[in-house]
Amino acid sequence: MADPYIILNELAQELRPMPQGIEWFEGLSTEEQSNTLRLLSHFCIQARATAEDGPESIRRAGLRATHTPAVLITRGRIDQQLGKIAIASAGPLGRLLGAPVWLMVSSGVALLIGGGIAIGYTRSRSMRTYTQLMVAYDGGWVLAALAGLLMAWQGSSAGGEVWIGYQTAAPVAFTALLAAATPAQTTSDIHAEVPAR
Repeated sequence: MADPYIILNELAQELRPMPQGIEWFEGLSTEEQSNTLRLLSHFCIQARATAEDGPESIRRAGLRATHTPAVLITRGRIDQQLGKIAIASAGPLGRLLGAPVWLMVSSGVALLIGGGIAIGYTRSRSMRTYTQLMVAYDGGWVLAALAGLLMAWQGSSAGGEVWIGYQTAAPVAFTALLAAATPAQTTSDIHAEVPAR
């Protein structure tokens, strides 16, 4: 399989035509499509995609505004929407991943709550702090995915539980670390520290 990181980046930068991207995506196996969509959702979270970005994204993707993914994109932060999707599809998605429904629902709730709390801290924490936490979050995601894959290769059915377990714990840890981080100094804070002459 071609590197999805590169292809998704080329599509986002319009270096590759969207019809070619769609053809590539449709040629992937179900598992590869799922992994690619998960990667794309992380890209959206890292880019801090908002509801305001939705209409332009929908236009560029050539989607109908009433198409379910288009509606979800325009309803708010993507991490919270992913939480709603995880809760709504807990049964079928849990069966697909080999994870119990309670864990799927817990993951969805963690994404919803974590996403809601993170919104409150986004403006008051430095971009550096936010980026470092996202790199750690994504690094853990890769390790959890590799651990789950290794377990599946060894015949264990617990790989999905490991992966979804991480999806449940990571938003909670991310939110706690974001809350504990030192607030970024605003321009008004800096001006307040400078003595008047």
